Amino acid sequence: MVDAAHDAIQTQKTAIRRIALARRDAMPQELRAAKSDRIATVALDYLDERLAHPDGDGGQDTLATAPCPMPSSKTPIVAAFWSFGSEVDTRPIIAGIVVRGWRLALPCMVRTSQTHPSQRTVATMRFLEVPAHRLDEAVSLFAAKPIRSHSTDEPWMATFPAVPVPDIDAFVVPLVAFDDGNRLGYGGGNYDRALPLASPDATVVGVAFAEQRVTSVPVSEYDVPIPVISA
Repeated sequence: MVDAAHDAIQTQKTAIRRIALARRDAMPQELRAAKSDRIATVALDYLDERLAHPDGDGGQDTLATAPCPMPSSKTPIVAAFWSFGSEVDTRPIIAGIVVRGWRLALPCMVRTSQTHPSQRTVATMRFLEVPAHRLDEAVSLFAAKPIRSHSTDEPWMATFPAVPVPDIDAFVVPLVAFDDGNRLGYGGGNYDRALPLASPDATVVGVAFAEQRVTSVPVSEYDVPIPVISA
């Protein structure tokens, strides 16, 4: 019964992904660019507020009700992502992170070591810190290839230090579809595994086009709800 219910939810999610991605892909490039700029402005304003007051309830707050404790002198670490395809263009968000002097982290899929030849290699998402002057290099090596996995033996890997998830102050998260509180990702579950490890004070926000909104996102027990900024 449990497996049947799980399979039913996955079937619903697959159908919603197909619809939402078709809507997103159909958007004219000019509209996508204009909306991306508006989303970046709102997202950066939200991060300005949340990171100036870092001790609130993190990603569970709505955009309108985030609390405002005392500011911190710690340089914030913000995990964003480099967009691809028809996603919201995150380059303005990343540029805003850099201009503000925040530390930038970008996701990278890293293959874990195999302890036995019969074991399947598993890739997990890590967040690697990217200095502003190495952003183009990071994009070329891993950031623009979100699905490709990389070995820890690759020489460049050690030059981009991994940031522990609990140390990250804010996450800007991609999604395929959303409703009034739930996100639907691409199906890999990477953020659903990572976000529960975040600090309770961390800010988490998704970015998407209004065209990606759906009536209801099916929710599994491991799905993590987040606020979404859209335009």
